Amino acid sequence: FAATEKFTAVGRWVREESGGLPLWWNEYYVEPGDENDDRDGWSEDERVAAQAAGMIALAKGGAATAFYWNPQSRRGGACAGCLWTSTDRAGG
Repeated sequence: FAATEKFTAVGRWVREESGGLPLWWNEYYVEPGDENDDRDGWSEDERVAAQAAGMIALAKGGAATAFYWNPQSRRGGACAGCLWTSTDRAGG
């Protein structure tokens, strides 16, 4: 969870350097992937806790808006935290 502090530090720095302009994070990620960039080993409780810690850090850094990003599953199976299912698959 300590890595989420980067959102606070960078946010404060950008806001200071920009004279207080609104700060929008285009994409942010809080779940580190493994060597294959997979996040399958995360439980839902772990994922949600890391997400909450990241959102708190973004707010502390002065973010006006932050867009969470997590891709679809490349293999078509379950994908914790993914935002969509490919339209070439049933249910997508």
